[in-house]
Amino acid sequence: MADGFDAVPKESGLNFLKHSVLELERAFSQSFGFPEVVWFPYARVAQCAFLEVSAGPNRRTVLSPFNGAATGAAVRAAGCFPLYVDTESGGYREDRSAFELALARDGVGAGIAIAPVGLLSHDYAVPKPVLYDYALAGLNATRPSLKPGDGVVYSMSPGKPLSVLRGGFLCGLDSQTASRWRTWRASKLVEGQSGKDFRQWLALSLGYYADKAAPVGFPKDWNECLSAWAYALCLRKLGQRERLAKERLEQVRLYDEALREYAGEGVTLPPVGVLSHYPIRVADPFGLRARLLSRGLSPRPPVVAQLLCDYPELSGEAFGSLANARELCRRTLHLPLEFGMSASAQRSVAKEVGHWVRERGTEAPGVFPLGVQA
Repeated sequence: MADGFDAVPKESGLNFLKHSVLELERAFSQSFGFPEVVWFPYARVAQCAFLEVSAGPNRRTVLSPFNGAATGAAVRAAGCFPLYVDTESGGYREDRSAFELALARDGVGAGIAIAPVGLLSHDYAVPKPVLYDYALAGLNATRPSLKPGDGVVYSMSPGKPLSVLRGGFLCGLDSQTASRWRTWRASKLVEGQSGKDFRQWLALSLGYYADKAAPVGFPKDWNECLSAWAYALCLRKLGQRERLAKERLEQVRLYDEALREYAGEGVTLPPVGVLSHYPIRVADPFGLRARLLSRGLSPRPPVVAQLLCDYPELSGEAFGSLANARELCRRTLHLPLEFGMSASAQRSVAKEVGHWVRERGTEAPGVFPLGVQA
């Protein structure tokens, strides 16, 4: 099955969309440099395909609990069991040593390494397959080091830096593994309903900005194709990636500069680069959030509203303590960061953060924006 559409009857609308899907996959391959790219209706569906193909059901999957509910939904849908490892001290990624040790355990089929808030993930030279979740790193063309059987997943759903409507890309190196992904897709994919795409996008967008713990599961249209015009929109957004990356870098620079000015010694700024979010850590992020909202400055919804291990549907085994992840979830606030946001609006946010940190003196641990090495 060369492209995952060969089994579709000729009269089906899926054949009409075949060219659009393949064109989009080729464009993504050229932009990010992956020899194999397979489109899926959602990134969580791509994750499920990877786990079913590479790990197999009834196996454990290693991942950090500081993760999106969509990833947890993929683990559950694939019939796998989560094995949680803590986040790294002071950071957002999974603890590298714990991840490698957990992955080496018997009964573990694969691991999911995340690239949170645009921060690139660790690279892992381990025998078992690793899926690198780059859903929030779509503005950065740097890709992880892969071995045959590994995968990288990107997302174009609302809240992502390359968001348009919906869709996920599962990328890899070897054609044999990609062929199995396409076979999985061909067994699941159905024709979408004409005119439904915008309503789907609206529902997803409203859900993203609801600012609460997301439900664990797949949308009703999880296996539906998009319409031809929706693929064209995705192609257009993909062509804007370099421009959007430059704009986001400038936004990050402005926040860094303004926070240094208004928050002074209360701010610690590590090297930063392309970000999907701009997270800060403070002693009372909920209070600061209320302060910003009262000033008409709307913070972004949290990347992680609650740890995956705290969802009843995703309870699993913990590999050691999860103390860092809990602290991270409790103290993190994401500042407003939208394309087209003015410099004056960013400075207004930074002023309020500065006031907040100074008012609380030594109680606040400071502000720690995390990003990618420039």
